[in-house]
Amino acid sequence: LTLTEQEGPRNAVRNLSDLAVAAMRAGEYGLAERALDAAILRIDSIIPDDVNAARAKSKFHSEDVKDFKGEPYERAMVYYYRGLLFAKRGDFQNARAAFLAGGWQAAVTPQERFGKTFGMLSLLGAWASACDGDTVRARDLRAAAEREDASLKALPSLPTALVLVEQGSGPRKERSGPHGELLTFAASRPSAPAVQLAAPRRADLVRGADLHQQATSRDGRPIDGILDGKAQFKDGAKAVGDTAFAVAQGALVANLNGNRDLLNLGVAGSLIGTFASILSSATKPAADTRQLRLLPAAIDVGPVEPGTAVQKIAVMAGQQPVAVRLLVEQGRCQLLWGAHAVPGIEAIGAQPDTRHADARRQPDFRRELTAIMRGDRS
Repeated sequence: LTLTEQEGPRNAVRNLSDLAVAAMRAGEYGLAERALDAAILRIDSIIPDDVNAARAKSKFHSEDVKDFKGEPYERAMVYYYRGLLFAKRGDFQNARAAFLAGGWQAAVTPQERFGKTFGMLSLLGAWASACDGDTVRARDLRAAAEREDASLKALPSLPTALVLVEQGSGPRKERSGPHGELLTFAASRPSAPAVQLAAPRRADLVRGADLHQQATSRDGRPIDGILDGKAQFKDGAKAVGDTAFAVAQGALVANLNGNRDLLNLGVAGSLIGTFASILSSATKPAADTRQLRLLPAAIDVGPVEPGTAVQKIAVMAGQQPVAVRLLVEQGRCQLLWGAHAVPGIEAIGAQPDTRHADARRQPDFRRELTAIMRGDRS
C-alpha cells in the first residue's frame, strides 16, 4: 500500500494489480477484488485533460511519464485474476466475461490487433460456461481454446473440475538498442510440475500459459522487441542531421570555386543539420520498463476428479512444493488454484514519482486507496 501511494496514479495499474495478487495469496479475496476493479477501470479508461497523457504524446518526454496500463500479456493477467475471483463467488457469467476480456487484451496493442493465442483464457471461459449450465457456449469456447493453443487438446473435452498451478517469476522487461528504445523480455523457464493425487490415478497438467511466449510474440509470430515510434523518430532525425551536414560540407567545399548558389546551400544545410541534431538529442525514446512484478512465468492446467479434497493434492514445481487453495466448489464444478512463491515487491524496488506530475491527482487517489483498503475479509 505504501508503494502504491508513493508511486502515484500514473503507476496505479501496476501497484493495484500487484496488491491484488499478494492479497489473493494471503487469502484476502475482498481486497483483491477491489484492487483489481480499480486497476481494470484504469486499463479500460482514457483520462481526459491528463497532463501526463499529453506529455507522453510528445517525442520530448520519456515513456514512463504516462499512465501505466501494461503490455497485452499483463493486462490479460489482470482479467485472469478477476475472473478467478468472480468464479470464487459463484458468478460464472462475469467470470466468463473476465476471462474472455483477458483473451482480447492479450491480442491488442494501442496500434494493432492480432489473432488470439491465449487459449487458456478461452478454456477457463468454457469451464465457467459449463459451471453456469451453458453447455453450447462451453463447447464453442473449448473449440476456440484449442484453435488458439493446440496443446490444450490433451485435456478432456469439458472438465468441470480443474487445477491451476502458477510457478516461477514472470518476464522481466529490459531495454536494448542504441538508444534503449527497444523493449525486450528476459525469461525464467519453469520446469513442468508433477501433480499427484491421493487417488490411484495421477493427473497430468499441460502448459496452459507461457507468459514469456505471450510477451515475445504477436499472433503466434516471434518478435525481437517492442519499438515505439519515438525511437524511429530519433533515428530518423539523426539521419536527416547527418545527411544535411554532409550536403553542407560538400557545398561549402564547392564554394571555394566561387559558386554563390552552393554557398547558400551549404549555409542552409548547416542550419538544417544543427536543428535536426538538436531535435534528435532532445528526443527521449527509452522504452518503458515498468511492469507487473508478481506475475508467474507459467500457468499449468489439468483436470481433477470432482469432489477431490484439496488436502489430497500435492504439487511440486521442480523441488519446491506449491500451496493449492480451493477457490470454487459448487456441485461437480471445482477450481483449485496454486501459486508458487516469488520475490516480494519490496525486493524488486519501487519507482517513486519524483517529478510530482501527479500532484493534482494525488489527493483523490489517496482517498481511493483508503476506500479500497476498507471492508471485511472475504
